[in-house]
Amino acid sequence: MNIDGRTMHAKGWIAVAACALAIVWTVPHRCGAAEPAKKPAAWAVGKRFEQALGQKTDLELANAPLGAALARLSANHHVAIVLDRRVDPDRLLTLSVSGQPLAEVLGEIAQSAGLGVSLAEPIVYLGPPAEAAALRTLVHLRRQEVAALPAARRTALSAAKAWGWDDLATPRDLAESLAGEAHVKIAGLERIPHDLWAGRRLPPMAWTDRLTLLAIEFGLAYEIEADGRTVRLVKIPARVVARRSFAG
Repeated sequence: MNIDGRTMHAKGWIAVAACALAIVWTVPHRCGAAEPAKKPAAWAVGKRFEQALGQKTDLELANAPLGAALARLSANHHVAIVLDRRVDPDRLLTLSVSGQPLAEVLGEIAQSAGLGVSLAEPIVYLGPPAEAAALRTLVHLRRQEVAALPAARRTALSAAKAWGWDDLATPRDLAESLAGEAHVKIAGLERIPHDLWAGRRLPPMAWTDRLTLLAIEFGLAYEIEADGRTVRLVKIPARVVARRSFAG
């Protein structure tokens, strides 16, 4: 377990889905047999994200699908949860936790499923341990690079927007849409294979964060060229490190 860091049939990005009969929820309410999960009225972001992760949660899973469990936690706590496309959402889990903070519950789920988890505000990402360990550092590095760009490019690549798409969207089309939004060229798009994703709605994120989140599901990161008009998709380095300098 590491805390930091498609096909259409319900794989990949988790926001809201129907709950499974085998899941019992005691916070904030019980899940009935035919009750669909409700879309959050507003995502928990900023300080509310941290508060939501600290909320005490009781959870019992008895051979329950991973995707349904994450979807119900997402709806109940208004926290956007992203399940990597390479993880089977129908994988069955058995788990019992009581009175633990949501962050710890997510960690228990990840450990049970052999995954890593990254609490990368405003989303929680569950996926392969290496990617989960790298996500927050990749987000930080891209933000650092953008901060050094000319003002116009800095504004375009740091713009925060809510992110969403309809059923049958392809990740390559989503990447091209991001490129059009920021007026950049994304080199290496052929590295993103064809896939079909279910419709999703995610909270506002900086442009760089959105592309980082999309790319990581394919084991990719990206580099921003000096003029800020081209980004290049690359394989995630074996070692992802952020460096900081401090005055003596």
